[in-house]
Amino acid sequence: MKIKICILITISLLLLSSINIVSASRGTGSPLEVIKNVCNREFPEEVDEINVGLYEAVVFKIHISYNAKCNFEYKLTNFKVVDFLPEGLEYQYTLIKFRGEAYLGESGVAGNKIFFNFTQDWGFEIFDGETIHLEICAKTVGYGININTAYASGVILHPSGIGIKHTDSDTASVIIDSDTEPPITTCSLEGEMGDNDWFLSDVEIFLHAEDVESDIQEIYYQLDNGIWYSNSGDSVSIMVSEEGSHMINYYSSDEYNNCEDIKTTKFKIDKSKPVTKSDVKGNMGKNGWFVDKVSITLDAGDAISGVESTFYNINGGEFQKYKTPIELLESGVYVIVFYSTDYAGHIEDEVKIKIKIDADSPKTSAILPITTDCYQGMYVYHQTVIVALDAIDETSGIGSTYYRITSNPVQEGSWKEYGGPFIVFGRGLYSLEFYSIDKAGNQEITKTTQFIIL
Repeated sequence: MKIKICILITISLLLLSSINIVSASRGTGSPLEVIKNVCNREFPEEVDEINVGLYEAVVFKIHISYNAKCNFEYKLTNFKVVDFLPEGLEYQYTLIKFRGEAYLGESGVAGNKIFFNFTQDWGFEIFDGETIHLEICAKTVGYGININTAYASGVILHPSGIGIKHTDSDTASVIIDSDTEPPITTCSLEGEMGDNDWFLSDVEIFLHAEDVESDIQEIYYQLDNGIWYSNSGDSVSIMVSEEGSHMINYYSSDEYNNCEDIKTTKFKIDKSKPVTKSDVKGNMGKNGWFVDKVSITLDAGDAISGVESTFYNINGGEFQKYKTPIELLESGVYVIVFYSTDYAGHIEDEVKIKIKIDADSPKTSAILPITTDCYQGMYVYHQTVIVALDAIDETSGIGSTYYRITSNPVQEGSWKEYGGPFIVFGRGLYSLEFYSIDKAGNQEITKTTQFIIL
């Protein structure tokens, strides 16, 4: 809302003489005419009313003309002007223009009264057809409703010595707009934007206030319902680094203590990527090998924006969304790659784990010399026998192979670790027992082969 305060400046011309003065009011055919207008830099055209704001310059332009309208060479003498400025205006200076010359000054200033004695102080006597111009410059400094009149006086002197007093007046109005509207403050946020209105970095808050009518006095702001701060001027910036949800309350005031309503802007910061952990369950053997099926549970965490999804692949295959534990049922070596995303748009660095499963026992066979002699399904040899054992495990590999030989009538032998082919000699019925253990710890079922040496 704007309160319009009219400052009416009126000029009247009073014609005075010390001898043989006859008073005459202005009317049709009066030789004295005053025209008063007002203007400023924004509105340079002279008008009888102008709207201005506080601390703006205005110029009152007064044009005083003398037209005798007869054949006598009358002149205007004892010419005076008195002008009053209201409380809302502060006098600056006056520029006088007459007969192509310019003069700066006045006869005197008393408070808001400005007066000019042109005949006494400048020696001006105005003849028929001449005009004197005054430019009174002032500045708006306050508000108040004031109606003021400015007076000018002079005597139109006849050669016979008869002086006739004439008066004239004109009014110009200054409307000073009072600022009762609060300023408007805008808030902008700068930082790396992610998804779902989350920032991925520190956030810089910019508050900027504008007021069409007056200057900004203070910007007030409060972060996360904490302490209120104030900043002089029309702009302020605040840096926020802490992760989480934030809220800034703010408002501004102008130089007339107009305060806008408190505004609120909310924003969220998540600078951290999610973290995914794996929980591997299965029957662990030796050397990092599982000897049965394996179940892998992926557990992702994000304390700020929350986990959106977890993805994984197996042995370089396509990534798929994790929903239930990953089940590995067959023997082999698996590389599991996984990562998670959060609602802010962070993508976790890929994590790799290696799972080794060997659920199969090794296989061992005995290698004996070829012979055609057999007895009840047993090889029969007539000389020393060289025995070799061949163990195979395609997954984890052979760890160790063991054997023992029992002969009849010789007593049962002890278990030995196989290190290579060995020799069996001497007559008898031999029973060869053997088995292997792979690197995962799987133990083969003991096998037996019998042969006879004669």
